[in-house]
Amino acid sequence: MQLLFGLWRSFALACLFVSLSSASEAWSHLQSGDLNFYVQGDASSARAQLLQLQQFRTLFSSPGLFTHDLADAKPNGLRIVQFASASEYKSFRLNEIADAYYLGGAGRDLIVLPGFGPQQDSISAHEYSHAIFHAAGWKLPSWLNEGLAEFFSTASLYGDTWYLGNPIPWRLSTLHKQRLYPLIVLFAVGPESAIRQSRETNALFYSESWALTELLATSPRYSSHLADFISALNRGVSASQAFSSVYGETVDAVESDLRDWLRGAHSEMLAVPAIRASSPAISTTPLAPIESDSVIADLLLAQGRWDRAQAAYEDLAQRDPENADYLGALGTIALQKGNRIAAASYWKRALDGGISDPDLCMRYALLADEENLEKTEIRRALRRVIELQPNSDDARYRLAVLESNEGNFAEAAAQLHEIRSVPENRAFHYWSTLAYAEEEIGNRSESLAAAQKAGQCARTPEERGTANQLAYTAKTDFAVQFVREADGTTHLVSTRVPHGTTDWNPFVQPDDHLVQIDGQLSTVQCSGGQLTGFIVSTVQGPVSLLVPDPKRVLMRNSPPEFSCGPQQAMPVHVEYAANQPDRSHGGLLRGMTFR
Repeated sequence: MQLLFGLWRSFALACLFVSLSSASEAWSHLQSGDLNFYVQGDASSARAQLLQLQQFRTLFSSPGLFTHDLADAKPNGLRIVQFASASEYKSFRLNEIADAYYLGGAGRDLIVLPGFGPQQDSISAHEYSHAIFHAAGWKLPSWLNEGLAEFFSTASLYGDTWYLGNPIPWRLSTLHKQRLYPLIVLFAVGPESAIRQSRETNALFYSESWALTELLATSPRYSSHLADFISALNRGVSASQAFSSVYGETVDAVESDLRDWLRGAHSEMLAVPAIRASSPAISTTPLAPIESDSVIADLLLAQGRWDRAQAAYEDLAQRDPENADYLGALGTIALQKGNRIAAASYWKRALDGGISDPDLCMRYALLADEENLEKTEIRRALRRVIELQPNSDDARYRLAVLESNEGNFAEAAAQLHEIRSVPENRAFHYWSTLAYAEEEIGNRSESLAAAQKAGQCARTPEERGTANQLAYTAKTDFAVQFVREADGTTHLVSTRVPHGTTDWNPFVQPDDHLVQIDGQLSTVQCSGGQLTGFIVSTVQGPVSLLVPDPKRVLMRNSPPEFSCGPQQAMPVHVEYAANQPDRSHGGLLRGMTFR
């Protein structure tokens, strides 16, 4: 009974795929709600086991359980594969000591069981517990992972109550016959530890892990804080530290309590109120040979047996060339073997064929991006993920970034607004992308709010500078302005002005000593028939305004043309760069507004 997360590369293979269509035992698919049971041989025993699992999984939702972390855990597309006998199971076992196992991967969860036996319900409960732990996101050390699964496998339902902590005779026998591992050794055992590689040492590991877990779950000394202990280990705290911080106990003291427990000072069983499961109808469907072969191919893929899986899926693809699932699996195998081009090709064809696996579509989107495939392919894959899994925040974020980079700002903003939760490590980029998109589509208040959020999430001076620039952009408009170089030449540069500004004058230069006055235009000055300036009468006296270049003056509501010489008085508002040091005698005209 081994728990594996992800796809594991297996040991050397002596043979490739052999079609199950020639097997002596036919396969059936039993389904009840979201439970899918694939059984080889007699399906009647599987029906009873399926009913048992329907009730068993309600245990994890009971409010009386020591932890509430498992209440909403739901395995990912779980399949239970039951072989007819140990001999049929043999070529699909993970190793020589794996009598049953759980595989938790990105695409689908699998429980694989040998032939039916007297402990079948306990074995199924153990492996299903692993599926629940995985679905809950638990990352426990091996001893507690296996110990809890064994503890839950002891569950018995009497009336309206679950009882957990029934003695496991063969586990107790092992513990009484062999010398216990020091707890410090038990805590260090991992999936690849030498202790896990032989049947004898692995049996002691399982037995001691179960005994210690049962002590923690049923002893009054430990049970009340078991949830806190599990939470600490889930966060990566060592067992020694967790025993100290949660229970105030040393490892030696816990080890002493465990030995007392094994000498007969057993705690009472844990009683948990039962939730009666609804009993959806169970459908039983015989599988055609290609369907049972597909189940086994999926199993080989989940095990990481790439050569056997490839042979299986190539055989299936020849028999059903348009099946998108087979193409998707061949793409996964190609990627695992390092052939990224072939993987992309298979996944493109799978997407064309309507693949229904959102995880595979996401992997294709990431691969297409890494391989610089056309943006349309990345977009198509991400949209398929969202179609299949509308709550995929990651797909929506990646699609939003792609659309923003492509200039599709309305679509980018729409995707960003659909995201439900923004992780801390993505928060700045999320808000800054949204601020930019909202500004581009003219939503200034939304852009400013997003920019301020980006500023709050910024972690570096560069990020804070970017957030400030986005906020400034949201509050201003693009404009142009003439500037004068050191040699006296002028040219236009871009600038920003406060949003809503209506009186912006591009001819006002940054170093101007700007003066604004109201008066009456009295004279138009000319030289050689060319306009050279104006004289404006004010209450303080006449002001002379030079016009070196009429094209560099902003005239508002002005007459279509001017005649040189004295003018009929016209009220004007004037902006000019004053002569130094005395500004009262006029300067260079920058703008004139006729009232």
